[in-house]
Amino acid sequence: MFLGDEILKDVMFDTNALNKIIDNSLSIELLKRSINFGYKYYITHIQCDEINNIHDTQKQKRAKIFLMLSESSQSIETTETFVFGFSRLGYAKLPTSSYFNQIRNLSNSKSRIRDAIIGDTVLQKNYLLVSNDDYLRNKVNELGGNSITLDEFYRRLRIDIP
Repeated sequence: MFLGDEILKDVMFDTNALNKIIDNSLSIELLKRSINFGYKYYITHIQCDEINNIHDTQKQKRAKIFLMLSESSQSIETTETFVFGFSRLGYAKLPTSSYFNQIRNLSNSKSRIRDAIIGDTVLQKNYLLVSNDDYLRNKVNELGGNSITLDEFYRRLRIDIP
């Protein structure tokens, strides 16, 4: 969560962390207040697509996530990797980077590919990744990035924000 002595405040949430926030496990209000203390939140089309895939029986949850993101996110970030069948034209860059391949680790699992796109993006943009996915979080850290769990992130916010 630190870059030298500076706290990383450019943050990207993995979809599993967004789900936990909306499930009322943690405070949305604290996230909103953190913006006044220099925190910036980013998402990609990958998270938007995953949220859109939430089953219609959970329309309320999907709506809550989008409302929270519209209040707290700076913008929809372009991913740093384009993957045919996953990436959206205009929202992804060519070519595919080595970070993507290292995170994907030859897996053809759709969720691993989406996670690799997110991981690649946070690594190249030097964002803090907040994720409860142990594999993705550990891989990002192993490749020189910064990733923590949602609980760790909230502990940090409670220290930084009165």
